[in-house]
Amino acid sequence: MAHELENLNLYRAAMNQCWWLAVKHGRIPAGTTPEQFFGFRVIDIACMHVHLAGEGRGVWFRLDDGRVVDSNGEPAIADRSHYDAEIQ
Repeated sequence: MAHELENLNLYRAAMNQCWWLAVKHGRIPAGTTPEQFFGFRVIDIACMHVHLAGEGRGVWFRLDDGRVVDSNGEPAIADRSHYDAEIQ
């Protein structure tokens, strides 16, 4: 259980960082929550990828339903073979 909570905290921190950058750069209104920005909650995350082949480092959230969302809240490649590193 502690391992799962640690990952939830890591996922939450990553979501908050990406959301804050979107607010800072004016891509979304300041009143928007991270959940509204991404369209999912932290408990919906199955794992987080940190490297995509051909793109390099970044943040991609793989959801329990199989979708993958990038740090800008946009859909991304769902095929696991494209991701070199993940945090489960």
